[in-house]
Amino acid sequence: MWLSNQADAVPTSIQGKFVAAHWMVSGVAVDYKEHIQLAQANGVDAFALNFGGWNLDTYREIWLKSIADIFAAAQSLNSNFRLFFSFDLTSALTRQEVLDLCIKYGAHPNHLWYQNKMFLSTFEGANAPFNWDTDIKAVLAASGLPVYFVPMFNQWQAPAPNTYPFVDGLFRWTNPIKYGAHPNHLWYQNKMFLSTFEGANAPFNWDTDIKAVLAASGLPVYFVPMFNQWQAPAPNTYPFVDGLFRWTNPSLGFANDIQVDADYAALRPATGKTWMAGVAPWFFTHYNSKNWGNPEDDQIFFDKWERLLELKPDFIELVTWNDHGESSYLGPVEGVIEDQTWARLPHDALLDLSSYYHTAFKTGSKPAITEEKAYYFYRTHSLNAKATNDPLGLPEEMKMQKDHIFVITMLASAATVVIKSGSKTYDPISVPAGVHKIGVPFQLGTQTVTVHRGNTQVMSGTCATPISDNIQLYNGNIVADMMTAKGGQVVVPDTTASPTTSTAPDTTAPTRPSTTSKTPITSDSCPNQDRYERKDCRKGDKQSCEAANCSWSPLEEGSG
Repeated sequence: MWLSNQADAVPTSIQGKFVAAHWMVSGVAVDYKEHIQLAQANGVDAFALNFGGWNLDTYREIWLKSIADIFAAAQSLNSNFRLFFSFDLTSALTRQEVLDLCIKYGAHPNHLWYQNKMFLSTFEGANAPFNWDTDIKAVLAASGLPVYFVPMFNQWQAPAPNTYPFVDGLFRWTNPIKYGAHPNHLWYQNKMFLSTFEGANAPFNWDTDIKAVLAASGLPVYFVPMFNQWQAPAPNTYPFVDGLFRWTNPSLGFANDIQVDADYAALRPATGKTWMAGVAPWFFTHYNSKNWGNPEDDQIFFDKWERLLELKPDFIELVTWNDHGESSYLGPVEGVIEDQTWARLPHDALLDLSSYYHTAFKTGSKPAITEEKAYYFYRTHSLNAKATNDPLGLPEEMKMQKDHIFVITMLASAATVVIKSGSKTYDPISVPAGVHKIGVPFQLGTQTVTVHRGNTQVMSGTCATPISDNIQLYNGNIVADMMTAKGGQVVVPDTTASPTTSTAPDTTAPTRPSTTSKTPITSDSCPNQDRYERKDCRKGDKQSCEAANCSWSPLEEGSG
């Protein structure tokens, strides 16, 4: 434990609203300090550490080492960046594992505390094999760790008002004792912030087995699990949670998805619980075990942010920072394995756009636009493209998308936008001041966006990644780019040709951090074997995986 007596010294609670990003704990070595600094520079206050899911039994020790490393990195920066747990209950996480991690890190100075309670969340978990209230919250509270519990129990719909009376809020999408007191664990309201992915049916009781035990150890828990991403629970379903976390669920379609968010928002007056909302830039995955796309298309990010500013959640979690396998990453393209062919497209521009909304969310009003920018994103092939070597086929959800290039302008005053897509140049499109989205059908080839006022060119950018239907494998991920009026185009390396090469940046324009992988990982060396053991290996059969020196196990797919 970080403190011999957690009750005597707990982290300072975070004040007001905050934005967190979902961090997928894995065995891939990355520069944690660099990621934390980039997150802070873009208005992200905390990482929600997704622990569990996938092949937990095989890689438990590697993932625990990663947790220790990221807490150490946060503390070494001597910053106010926070961390908290989001327990992924798609695996057989035990009550003791949840308690051990919370007790270890709950009092860490970088653990998120809220309202003098340790913040805790989940990914799923409404049917956890333990009781969140008596097995987790009560036990942690008795250990000196009162919990502010904001689980993601249902991403499909908001629960009835009193479904989870033990939660403090709702989030829509071991060794807890080990890290709870770590100086970089996120604490909120003087409690260690704790979350989950699933876990409502965990094999232990969150309240008595986790929260009470941690509290008795000096780690009061602020528990915000994600027990259900499909719908909001009844008001008093989880009385032991401090809040509820809802992930996001593009499979519902945007109208239904945002309605579930509205249902979660409506629970707050009836329950007094907080609500943590999830925001994702995109979704696409192309494994043998799971092959699906994003039916919400362009609405998933910009439209979601705009609606959430109206619904005013208590907290927001970016889902995710680094889940490259599902294309939901906002952080740098780093640590991507060779066979994740779709995951080397940069999303850095969307993180920059998101930072504007972080400020708007935390302050309650959209900030003045002092630097004009334009963002654009698109898929790299059309829906009509025929892959020459892809046995999985095009995901059905992609057929609900449009073959469009989308442009989001951030302007101090009105202007016109000219989009040149391949050989077609569109007529100028008038856009107002503020943040505004437009889209036009894309053509094959290079994509260029120019912003004008009258006869003056304000800014212009051409993305290094063209659109081509000459493909071997389907890719439903997007490439995102941006430009600024102050310094011209922000250059994004071309990461599609090879993970080890990139287009040289224009030294006359400001550049973002490189999005190429620092250490290219190949399926032949297979250092991150957990990816392949989860059947993410595109080889897809026992013989081929063994030939690549990977251990084979016919496991179920993971979530989160």
